[in-house]
Amino acid sequence: MSHVILAAPHEDDSQKKSKRSSETRREMNAGGLPINGKSRWGDIKHMIPVSHEKWAQMAKCGKGPPITRYGLRCSFQDNDEILAWLNDPNGYKPKGGPIDFHSTLGQKS
Repeated sequence: MSHVILAAPHEDDSQKKSKRSSETRREMNAGGLPINGKSRWGDIKHMIPVSHEKWAQMAKCGKGPPITRYGLRCSFQDNDEILAWLNDPNGYKPKGGPIDFHSTLGQKS
């Protein structure tokens, strides 16, 4: 008959886990959007007070965060830009312009 010994989790592991979750909470804003990274429309539509079409128009004319395109149907926006717009919609100034990776794929440098 063989005996199986199960080890209890170390205290260090649980402390590391709670430290990581507190760091993650610190990196999120009140709306649940991470401060760093990129988001798609579906991730932010609950926080934005305008329609998807109006949001895209605002981005195109420089009154909203620029849209980064990775293909015909795949686009993202920087979370820090979105948060900056949410903090001051009327005074928002984008840091950079829109990027279209799809149109540059076939070009040679």
